[in-house]
Amino acid sequence: MIVNQSFLKKIIILWLICNYQWGFSQLNYTTSFNGCNSATCNGWSISGGISPSITSSSSTGYTPCSTASAKSNIYNATPTTLTSSNIGTSNGTAVIFSFSGKAINYSTGAAAAAGVCSFQGFWSTDGISWTALNSITNLSSVNCNTYTFNTFTPPCNSPVYLRIVASRLSGDFWAVMDNIQATQIAVGPTGTITKTCIGDYSAYDATVQVSNLNGSSGVNISSGATTYFSNIGLGTYTIPGLTGINTIIITDISDACKGFSLTLSPCSICTDAPALPSNECVSAPLIDLSQAFVGSTNCTYSASAGSPVACGMSIENDSWMSFIAGATSVEIDFTIGDCSSNNGIQLSVFSGSCGSLTLIPGSCVNPTGENTTGSWNFSGLTIGSMYYIRIDGYAGDLCNYFFEPVSGVVTTPENDACSDAITLTCGGSHISSNILATAIGAPPSCSGGGSNPTGNGVWYKFVGNGQEMVVSTNNVGTNFNTRINLYTATTAPYCSNLVCLGGADGTGNGAEYTFVSTSGTNYYVYISGIGSSQGQFEIDLNCISLPPCNANAGTWN
Repeated sequence: MIVNQSFLKKIIILWLICNYQWGFSQLNYTTSFNGCNSATCNGWSISGGISPSITSSSSTGYTPCSTASAKSNIYNATPTTLTSSNIGTSNGTAVIFSFSGKAINYSTGAAAAAGVCSFQGFWSTDGISWTALNSITNLSSVNCNTYTFNTFTPPCNSPVYLRIVASRLSGDFWAVMDNIQATQIAVGPTGTITKTCIGDYSAYDATVQVSNLNGSSGVNISSGATTYFSNIGLGTYTIPGLTGINTIIITDISDACKGFSLTLSPCSICTDAPALPSNECVSAPLIDLSQAFVGSTNCTYSASAGSPVACGMSIENDSWMSFIAGATSVEIDFTIGDCSSNNGIQLSVFSGSCGSLTLIPGSCVNPTGENTTGSWNFSGLTIGSMYYIRIDGYAGDLCNYFFEPVSGVVTTPENDACSDAITLTCGGSHISSNILATAIGAPPSCSGGGSNPTGNGVWYKFVGNGQEMVVSTNNVGTNFNTRINLYTATTAPYCSNLVCLGGADGTGNGAEYTFVSTSGTNYYVYISGIGSSQGQFEIDLNCISLPPCNANAGTWN
């Protein structure tokens, strides 16, 4: 996939996809049969007895353990056999093998008498030659009980296959089996392996955290064919730019059977992106567009129900997302890439509510072709109102796309709480909004020349340097009537010991407060609206050197 590189440099979508601790050559297997409806499912097959199946479908007397189970009617000498495919690789320690099961009357579904059915476990390293474990007879219960076989120890690095054989001791019953588990104790070094999708999702970084050596003098990190790090100790190690399927293996340098591993699959926008548009307007997620956003029309979308007719667009595979306007106009940069037929996508924005939507004039665009970049601008919005974005593949085209908001989109502020106050620096500025802010932890009333902070607001902080300082929202990025409250904090925890210094109310939109700072003193700023005013604001901090004192001392007699 080719994506505009200058755009990708601005994309900072590094989303955590996988973070697992996994034993290398270690069984940690569990399966249920929910959703199954055949004689073979989830790598298991059942045969023997009468009407063997792995199913949820009810029949005379049969009920599953949960949603679906393996079952067979047994009333003669023919046993039922439930056999797995390869469930994993052994680390050479004992395996704990258990399952849920029951025997119930064939005709009525009532609990069969105890001891009418024998469940026997088997294991194998090739699925051909089997080693028998102990037999367990059923309890009398309509509910599935957990049964555990004697442990067994397959050789290190050998594959493992499992089997359960249900046999008749007396009666006519359904043998029911489900929730099979096989686990081993982890040995050797342990830690985590993390996959982070990067850029356009065509590659990913693997990060290995070795957290415990468990007696090992060092470990190797490899994929089997490629060694990335040799004889290393505790710490964090990154393997950048991987593509395709990769198994990351961490092994003891002295014993290759000790360690941990994880198989990482390629990144997919449709499965790995943390937030995707919904197929229907009514479930459109409120997506945080403060960060670059990635999506695709190739995520099994279909034409949504009641999608409004607009701009002459025919709808084939549309999806929906929503946002809150922080300004009357919005600008979003986009890149369209990896399209199946180079028709691109078609975008439009609506106000109102799902089922009664109104097109925002001028919002319809159709970026076409592979690797298309541009800016999407639309206006006429009401600050604080929710709007819906419809994304559709033109003529059903399947395309990946990337959005990067430039202005006008509201997000949940990261500095909603005093403890999360954003640091201001002399000459610096920051654009934010109080639309999704709360009054949780709002400061006390400010009577020392400031104004009572009645509206929902956000927090900033800085340290005095002895200069005159000007805190101002009187900037082009401010679009509502703001209120500034300034506090000092000399005793920790600072947010619990704020003392009002002063403040200012905006006249029109921006407000401004000027004071002479004390070097080393902590200052906190709370920005809210006057009354219920809300919108977007731009705050800055300017520091002005005080002129030297040139007073004449005079003449003393």
